[in-house]
Order: sequence, then structure tokens, then C-alpha cells
Amino acid sequence: MESRCIFLTKRKGEWEEEKITCAVIERNRRMRYNKTDETFLKPTKGGISEYMDLGKVGEQIALLRKNNGLTQNELGERLGISYQAVSKWERGETLPDVGILLDLASILRTSVDNILSGGEKMMAYRGSVTVADAREGLSCLKRMGELLGEDNLLYSAAVEGINNRMNTTVEEAFRSERIFEVFVSEALMSCIRNGYYVDLTDVRNNIKSERMREFVLDYADKHGLK
Repeated sequence: MESRCIFLTKRKGEWEEEKITCAVIERNRRMRYNKTDETFLKPTKGGISEYMDLGKVGEQIALLRKNNGLTQNELGERLGISYQAVSKWERGETLPDVGILLDLASILRTSVDNILSGGEKMMAYRGSVTVADAREGLSCLKRMGELLGEDNLLYSAAVEGINNRMNTTVEEAFRSERIFEVFVSEALMSCIRNGYYVDLTDVRNNIKSERMREFVLDYADKHGLK
């Protein structure tokens, strides 16, 4: 059975549930998350059309339909809808209603994710990390030294471990904004390498150093992050 998730949307102080397949919108959900109004998904009249490339979805439906030897009319009859509705999907004008996606996937011998992703491979991320998260993480390390003392075992072990892997010392980052930016960028690249999602727009807007910004963007591109 197709895996499904419940995504929550806060509207006028009330939480609403919208059931959508898990993997399909995960990347866009992270990109669209708005901390101000706590919006994860913005429901539309057509369900999730705002988060899909309708043209690619339509092409995928047409391809799968033909591969299964079905006409638009035959597919429509099996789903209890008109061939005109199927035609609109394939032209990229509308998306199938959420309520018939499972049946559509079953008839086309595929998954809902494969349909809604337009046949593209969807990446599964362990979580998401922002530039602000990376900055806060480093600031917490600095704060540990201030609170517990730089000779504290936990602090000194953490610093020693970082210094052994870097070409500079993390304490220098606490004294220099330029070096701090290098560590922030390295933290983001490490997260990408470990399977976390990093919003590239966030990188472009919040990594001040042009050189480090390009490093992170290039690294993300090499790891298939768009």
C-alpha cells in the first residue's frame, strides 16, 4: 500500500490535516516552510498542484498509460471519470484528485510518487539544516567554553576533534567573522554529505562570503541538491 503522511497547516490559529504521499512533496515542503505563519503546505483547490510540475506529471501519466496499452477513454472508464479529464492531466492543465491517485497508480502499475514526481528520482533526506542552524551550532560550542571553561574535558575534546579535521582552529572562528563563515560553510557541506537538505536560496542569501557561498553551492550541485 502507498505510504502516506499527514502534513499539518496552521490557518487562523487552527491546525488542519492534509493527507499526501510522503516522498513526493518532501523537498518542496522544506523549501516552502514559512516559520512566520507556521505553514508547511498551502492547500489549493486542486489539492497539491502548487507543489507539482503539472507538465511533467502529465507527460508521465501519458507515458505510463501508453506503456500499459490503454487509451485515454479506457483509463477514464476504469477510474470512473471522462477521457477529457485524463486528457487535461496529460496536457498539464490539472492534476488527478488525491482521492483517485492510489487507483491511478495501481492501474498504471507504478507508485503515486512516481506519477507526481514526473518520473524523476526523489531524494529522501534525513532532515533539513539552515544557515542559521549552522551558526547557532557553532555559537553553542563557543558558549560551552564560556560556561564550562576552555579546559573542560567536553569542550576541549570537541575542539580537539574539530581542529584535527580542519586546517585552522575553531577558536579562531570565535574571534573572526571571516573564519566563522568558513566553519559555517563547512558545517553545511558536512550536512549535505550526510544526507540533510540545505535550501540553496538560504545559502545565497545568508552566506556573506562570496567565495564560501560558491563553495557550498558547488558542493550541493555535485551532490545532486537543487
